[in-house]
Amino acid sequence: MERPEENQLDSYPMAIHPDNYADLWLDDKFIHQFYFGSQADLNRGVLGHTPLGMKIAVSSKCTADTVIINDVDVSSVLLLRRDITTEPYEDPKGDLYGIVASERVGLGVLRSTAIGKLTSV
Repeated sequence: MERPEENQLDSYPMAIHPDNYADLWLDDKFIHQFYFGSQADLNRGVLGHTPLGMKIAVSSKCTADTVIINDVDVSSVLLLRRDITTEPYEDPKGDLYGIVASERVGLGVLRSTAIGKLTSV
């Protein structure tokens, strides 16, 4: 991975596993940065901004001891392949009625250098 100065990319959001998040709270430098920063939006899993401007998101979908860093503005795009389609659903025996909906989306990577992975953290 190239250095951010060479790519001229901005600060990144960082996805981290809850175990690694707990380890961050043992570091006094991490704790003290919240005294002067914005408050965390804990309902969405975003902890706030670090002094470097990096958003931190906690998710169990991340592998432990692995951090994913992503410049979301230039790294990828979410494409709509097929619009939402609906079909009626009926199950008279189970007394269930409603609709079944589906949609196809795709993800395209635009700049692979805008995505970074740190291991053994």
